[in-house]
Amino acid sequence: MIKFLVYDAEYSRDVAGHALYQQAERYEPTHGLKLPTKDPLVSPRWPFRTVAAIAWLEIEVADDGQIFLGQLGAVCGPELTEAQMLQRFFKTVDQLPAHAMLVGWGTGSSDDIQIRLAATRCGVRLPQRMIVPLQPGKRYAAGQLDLMVHVGGDGARVHLAEYCAALRIPAKVVAAPTAVSGLIASGNWSLVQAVCEGDVLSTAAVLLYQLPCHFDGARSLGALLSLARLGAARMDRPYAGAFAAWQAELVRRESGRVVEALAALHG
Repeated sequence: MIKFLVYDAEYSRDVAGHALYQQAERYEPTHGLKLPTKDPLVSPRWPFRTVAAIAWLEIEVADDGQIFLGQLGAVCGPELTEAQMLQRFFKTVDQLPAHAMLVGWGTGSSDDIQIRLAATRCGVRLPQRMIVPLQPGKRYAAGQLDLMVHVGGDGARVHLAEYCAALRIPAKVVAAPTAVSGLIASGNWSLVQAVCEGDVLSTAAVLLYQLPCHFDGARSLGALLSLARLGAARMDRPYAGAFAAWQAELVRRESGRVVEALAALHG
């Protein structure tokens, strides 16, 4: 038996912190006219993001290959502080068995380093399994799986939505990644949480597609249907319709395969 914890986080901008960085670099607004738009003096990079939401989902593969899904958990501002969100997420991580894996998309270059910085800023103890070397080759051995690196190998690092589109998995149906800052600024926290939950569901689907390649007897179709039902059942979330449609499509595709197999058998 092995357990996975799929997770994702969304962030707000630390405008005041970035202003201090600009001050240290003697930045003037007129300098921005001469700098590329991606220059860190113009576009804040990862040190200037604070945790706004975290979502997670436990997935368990039994010894006989059956796959079970846990509850979709989430924490979000503004009711909870950054420290409180970290503490609740870390409590879930600490309760995982020793063999469990933390799974995300692009976590090595995004969520992990930002969550570690947030813990440093808030004085919150990190779970032992999140205190690992940053080198990709050592992360897997320490119980962390970055699916972006895992599925891409030496190829280009692609976005979650790209890979999901190739597998016909719903992704980014709530809002574009660039829209989260605007949602926070407008106080639309329910959509911020929905974005985070949606990314976890999409990442979990990618993981489920991988499991039969790594575990003898793992049967992903039933788990994919359960995942689709989980998303569709959240009727108060804007991603529910997309996951309901995906559930119907999974059933249609599997029915087509069964018909083709029977035709071949009797042909």
